[in-house]
Amino acid sequence: MTIPTDTDTDTDTDTDTGRDPAAGSVFEDASAQALEDLTAVVGRVQACTALGVSRATYYRHHRHSPAPVRPPRRERRRHPRALEAAEEERVL
Repeated sequence: MTIPTDTDTDTDTDTDTGRDPAAGSVFEDASAQALEDLTAVVGRVQACTALGVSRATYYRHHRHSPAPVRPPRRERRRHPRALEAAEEERVL
């Protein structure tokens, strides 16, 4: 790894860290593969604990079902003490 200087014009690295942006995805891929391999040996809970991966995050990223559907919005009911349309016109 090289340390970027002020004169570097290389746009393939992150200017804050000097690292290749694709390097993170390589690490994530390797970490995911290690988790899968370790899961076969010791189980998911212990594999997540050993690699420092939150089980909730693992399950969220490996969800096979779509996110829950929100119910449709209901029409707001008028307050029982609200003015009728004709009364409202007279006031305004």
